[in-house]
Amino acid sequence: MTQPRFAGRRVAPAAAALGLLLLPLAGIGPGCSSGDGVIEGAVTVESQLNSRWILWSFDTEDVLRDGDGEPLSVDDPSAEEGWDLAFSQWVIATNSGDSAATDTVSRGALLAVEGQTDAWADFDAFTGRCSDFVGADETSNRASFGCSGVTPTVDEGYVVDITRDPDGAGPFASKTHNPSLTFWFEYDFANRDVIPWGHVYVVELRDGGCVKMQITDYYDETGDGGFVSFDWERLPD
Repeated sequence: MTQPRFAGRRVAPAAAALGLLLLPLAGIGPGCSSGDGVIEGAVTVESQLNSRWILWSFDTEDVLRDGDGEPLSVDDPSAEEGWDLAFSQWVIATNSGDSAATDTVSRGALLAVEGQTDAWADFDAFTGRCSDFVGADETSNRASFGCSGVTPTVDEGYVVDITRDPDGAGPFASKTHNPSLTFWFEYDFANRDVIPWGHVYVVELRDGGCVKMQITDYYDETGDGGFVSFDWERLPD
């Protein structure tokens, strides 16, 4: 089991640019205050608006930035080049399928090793080469909100981004996202808490390379949501 690690650095948009946290469903759902006050994961990307996206590049190991050096906030990831992942609160897109920009060959992401909320997959033990993974038509994975009864399963291959309600249940507006990668947590309604499954994913990058990734947290030190943390490592071709 991989033990949580303290965050190495923070990538955050200016407060004036993003404003106050918007909850996706009138006080219920990811975005509320919770967590244990300790950030788990090597990188944290702040994305607090469900109508905007923050774009991450594994090449630069940073978010895309505007002319003032602030994290670039966009309403359509496909209109921007140079990114591999896009974050909109808890929803995650890859540069593939319906989210694809003009500079990408990515086929999306896949769930490679299942974790459990109380027993994360062993991130360090997972090995593989980018050439090991193929494309797949679909996945049964989607975000879980406690009462859904849906549990994650390993994907047979890369799954591209689609456009639909991210949780598949109706309360959220349809938007582009990666259905397997967005299934990185279970939502505990009783405690209003986003709990990472601790899966290991493989994400194909816009240039055809790939990384392994484990999403580890959704909260900052004060317990505010909209701070997605993760560990990652580039895999050989």
